[in-house]
Amino acid sequence: MATEHSNEFVAIPHQDLVGDLIDLTEGQQALSMLQTTSDMVDGSGYVDPQYQMRRPIPWQKAVIGVPVATAGVGNIKTQKPVTAGVNLVAKAEVIRRTAGKYYIWVFIKDKVKEVFRAKFIMEPIENRV
Repeated sequence: MATEHSNEFVAIPHQDLVGDLIDLTEGQQALSMLQTTSDMVDGSGYVDPQYQMRRPIPWQKAVIGVPVATAGVGNIKTQKPVTAGVNLVAKAEVIRRTAGKYYIWVFIKDKVKEVFRAKFIMEPIENRV
C-alpha cells in the first residue's frame, strides 16, 4: 500500500538530530535509524540515555510539519539498556489529533526488542501565541 509523502521537509537544525531519517509521512509517522557507537557509551558501559531521550523531539516536529513545537506532556520509559554497535530503529506515529494538539507515540527497538518508548502531546508554537 502506497503512502503520500510531502516534498517539503521541515528544516531541523543538524545538531538537534540523533539518527538518520528513513521515512517521513507528514501528519502520520516517521521512521529513523541510529547506529550506536563507543563514544555514546557512559561510565556504566551502556549508551547514555540522553541519546534515546533526546532523539524523539526533532523527529516529532518533522512528523507534525512544524519547525517549533512544545511537548506539553511527556511520558518516557527506558525498557532496556543499550550497548555500542547496535542498530536502533525509532518509529514516531501520530495517534490522534485534537484541538491543534498532536498525540504521538515513539517506540525505539533493537531488532524486535523494545528498548525505549514515549508518549507525547505536542502543540505547534503558533497555537500558543
